Amino acid sequence: MTGREESCRTGDSDFSVSVEVDNGAVGRRYAYVWEVKAPQKYLFQLDSATNRLRPSDDLYSAENQLVNYVAELSASPNFRMKFGLTGITDEVRPGGIIIGRKDRFVSGKAEDADKNEGLARFAFSTRDAYLWSPAGIRIYTWDWVCTQLDEQPFVQPAAGPAISDLLPAGTNSLLAYSAEAISRGDELSFRTAVMAAYSAVELKLMPGGWDGRSPSPQQVFNKTIRPIAPEDINFQFMLLYQSRNKSAHGFGEHLTGQTARYALKAAREICTFLDRMNNGPEEPRDA
Repeated sequence: MTGREESCRTGDSDFSVSVEVDNGAVGRRYAYVWEVKAPQKYLFQLDSATNRLRPSDDLYSAENQLVNYVAELSASPNFRMKFGLTGITDEVRPGGIIIGRKDRFVSGKAEDADKNEGLARFAFSTRDAYLWSPAGIRIYTWDWVCTQLDEQPFVQPAAGPAISDLLPAGTNSLLAYSAEAISRGDELSFRTAVMAAYSAVELKLMPGGWDGRSPSPQQVFNKTIRPIAPEDINFQFMLLYQSRNKSAHGFGEHLTGQTARYALKAAREICTFLDRMNNGPEEPRDA
């Protein structure tokens, strides 16, 4: 079972996944909670002391969010039921944090890159040895995510380009991935398609991606787009957002291919409208 943005008293976790470990009898289940930060975020920054790094504010935030979510969701009957943790020995555990890229380990001057790389290796291994590994927390960059996706044949068409080649293209890749997911024809793929379609619109609204802080993509749309957009665009965004919430949270409710296809259609039309709005009116052509 997988899920996104599971709500608890301390906020909404980014995503969770539960697995069953075979123990030769009924099995034991674990739900792992993950926190995600954008690829453009740094892992470390210079500290006040010479030759010492500290986690970036974004990594600090992810660590704090993760441990709080695990503590809260461990005691949530709804979360435990949704993810199949019905046995007394079943557990909610920290999964990890996905943040940044290998070329964005340390924020600093380009001329200090070689020195900072060595400091980053020491800072990462030290924090991993004393804090992350003992707590069962894994820290990965988005480079690792792309590698995992490239190695999974079920998310990549045989004749198509690698996932890591598609991701930098942004909106168009997300829309193409949404269409490919719909073609697989199962409900999990429909949910994936809806999420990808909504993410394409989100990327248009907030280039570089939303970092989880205010304003949200919905607030940006309502403030800057809704007052000037045609009614059909506003209506499509509302339905797309509702479908996205249903895909992320409504696992007790069936999601159909019709919903996924409408979400993709709406996302394409919204993205086209945003492109036209950003590019301005077309110049009149000579006859």
